Amino acid sequence: MGGDSTLRGQTTVLGAILVFGILVTSLSIFQVYIVPNQNADVELAHQDIVDEDFTRFHGGLMNAAAQNEEYTASFTLGTTYPGRLVTINPPNPQGTLSTSEIGPYDSDVGDIDGQGGPEQLADICGIDPTTETKSLRYAPDYNEVRNVPQNGYENTITYRASNGDFVEYDQQLIRGNVLRLRPLVGSSMSTSETGTVSVDFYAGSTGVAELSDGDTLRLPTQLEETQWENIANGENVEVTDYSSGTVELTLDANFTVRCTPIGINQQPNNNPSFTPGDGPGEGNYLNPVGPGALQLTSVEKDSNDYNIEFYSNGESHTVEKVRIATVNSPGTNLNNLTLIYNGSKVDEIEPNGEFKNTSSDKWYWDKDTFGAGDVTLKGAPANSNAELTLQFELADGNISSYVIELSNNSPNNGS
Repeated sequence: MGGDSTLRGQTTVLGAILVFGILVTSLSIFQVYIVPNQNADVELAHQDIVDEDFTRFHGGLMNAAAQNEEYTASFTLGTTYPGRLVTINPPNPQGTLSTSEIGPYDSDVGDIDGQGGPEQLADICGIDPTTETKSLRYAPDYNEVRNVPQNGYENTITYRASNGDFVEYDQQLIRGNVLRLRPLVGSSMSTSETGTVSVDFYAGSTGVAELSDGDTLRLPTQLEETQWENIANGENVEVTDYSSGTVELTLDANFTVRCTPIGINQQPNNNPSFTPGDGPGEGNYLNPVGPGALQLTSVEKDSNDYNIEFYSNGESHTVEKVRIATVNSPGTNLNNLTLIYNGSKVDEIEPNGEFKNTSSDKWYWDKDTFGAGDVTLKGAPANSNAELTLQFELADGNISSYVIELSNNSPNNGS
């Protein structure tokens, strides 16, 4: 009797030890294999969020440059693992968002103003030729996922890259026969943490110049030569020289260069030497902003039309004549366009044509108002992906020019 009781007790203890052993083994397996796999999924999901952050940043930065205004971008640094009752997570991974100096815009670009030259790329942008331009990069510090491609921005190019190769990229630098430069300048920054960080970007004034077939320019860069060859592939641009830190681009056609420096957390102090129509006695302005300006505020696609909104900042304005000065529309025919404002229509507008008279009593913006409604552009194909320069001749004789991007994909566009 007593022996049976002892045996049962031993059996119970052995069973408990066995169950405990199975539990410990299961927890060990979960800790060693399942927890890292689940955390890796969290890290990969976070990388998708970072990709979306940079996509939004690029689009917002281009719009801010187009309208010469401030833009605040948010970036999600690092991520947080789900809480666990028994097993243990490593520390939540951080991410680092930082700028790096990549070099000045000190490349000679030829005789732009007809005075013998050469001028420098910095002159077009209105910055000092010793000003260091910057790249912006994000580097995660994950615990599980290794060799993660880095997200970055430089020279109007947003990318993900690994080991010198693009995983994917979006370049707004070369659009048809237009080079659009948005160099980052201003204060340096570096922050490492887990959480959301906001950065303010300020668009400076836009400089514009015309370059000819065969002209060259050098850009500072952190990208590899093969990456630049990918960017230039299929464009009227060739990579003709590359050394660590700079790339030389040779133009295979006449190009318009538009440069808008972007200040990081501060307004850039730039004064472009070249703007459309600059010359003695002329008062021509590109994307004017500030007191006294009739300034472009938004462009929105509505079916096959484009609604273009202007704000009369501090003064009233009357537009007496309109024209479309230049058009960059690869594969798209933009003829016989029509502009309508406040019931007054100006039609049969040909790109690069002459100024056409408006009904000036109707093309009027009162002081500090958005006018009687949007200017409506009609006649652009539904699938257009073009860029044009709209010009207003004002009653005071000045000419205001507005660079406008017609996009099939995104509203609130400008360029």
